[in-house]
Amino acid sequence: MNGRTAVMIASILAAAAGAHAQTAPAAEDSLCLHFTSDIREIHLELTGAYSMNGTLPLTLCNLRSGERYRLVVRGRGLELRRGYLSIGKDGTPSASGNRIGTFLRNAVVPGWGSIHAGRNKDGWTDLISLAAVGGVFYREQREWEHLDNRHTVLLELLETEDDADRVDDIRLQAYITSRDVNVQNRHRQRLAIFAAYLYGFQLIDPWLVGNPPRVRAEAGGTIVNVGTGGQSTAKALCLSLIRPGRGQFYQGKETRGVVYSLLMTTAGLVALDYHNKYDKAVNEYEINLERMSLAGTASQRQTLIGREPGLWDNVEDRKLQRNIAYGVLAGVWAASVIDTFFPGREEAPPSDLTLDIGPTHAFVVYRF
Repeated sequence: MNGRTAVMIASILAAAAGAHAQTAPAAEDSLCLHFTSDIREIHLELTGAYSMNGTLPLTLCNLRSGERYRLVVRGRGLELRRGYLSIGKDGTPSASGNRIGTFLRNAVVPGWGSIHAGRNKDGWTDLISLAAVGGVFYREQREWEHLDNRHTVLLELLETEDDADRVDDIRLQAYITSRDVNVQNRHRQRLAIFAAYLYGFQLIDPWLVGNPPRVRAEAGGTIVNVGTGGQSTAKALCLSLIRPGRGQFYQGKETRGVVYSLLMTTAGLVALDYHNKYDKAVNEYEINLERMSLAGTASQRQTLIGREPGLWDNVEDRKLQRNIAYGVLAGVWAASVIDTFFPGREEAPPSDLTLDIGPTHAFVVYRF
């Protein structure tokens, strides 16, 4: 190494050291907090510019006054709770929840608030479920609009047509179309209720499972006592009773929670589709009966009578399919409720590798 190279390297190191000295926080700005708990084996995670975690008792340093950190507390048999740890200008720590922020984000984009709060699988299942139901509703809405427009056109033609035979034909088509509109409208309303149920639940979800950790400052604020509640099977049962999969998320069985949530959405859409097919089959059968009573000739009446057995068989087939579909939906619901009585595997220690995906970010963090 020649002298010029050595001088250049020394200059670069000196400049880097100077830049570090300018940007590093002053020692008096940082502080250390000792986290403890009255409950054994609580795991704590604190996230600011970087993530720190460990099992209590735990001392974390390099914390700064006036800043807020994301706080996660969990443990075997305990409720997983998320919130924020704020450190006042005087160094006193306090905890707050994120339920209002979660609620508002969920109101704007379903699942966004849950994802932002750290409950990624909960949020994504809500978003996927509502997207699926919304897509089906949009398709059925277009079908209803098409039938309604057809009925309007037929009524307009009826007012301008002079030919008697043509008038009777248009009147019959308008009547059949009006019944089809009513059947489609009932299906559309059921889908709207299903979508409203999913959307409404994810709005109240933060108030059901979004309690922040309990935090109590001691010894002038240098010792922080952290706590959470024990998991309740009754609460898990009620959550799954209201929305399949939610009791599993509450108990930390996230994979089962995703499965039950998506199964319920799929089974619900299938059941509503078969319900609609049954309504259409009944509508066709009833129209055929009415046309039989109004048939003008014996041949027309005989033709309609010949169609009756096939139409009735179709009604019975659709009824059976509808009942089976609703039975499958009830089975998924019951399985989710029953599953809350069976604890999952013991919680594994948090991985050093963390994947955090949200609507506006994607992070892969490795702690070492």
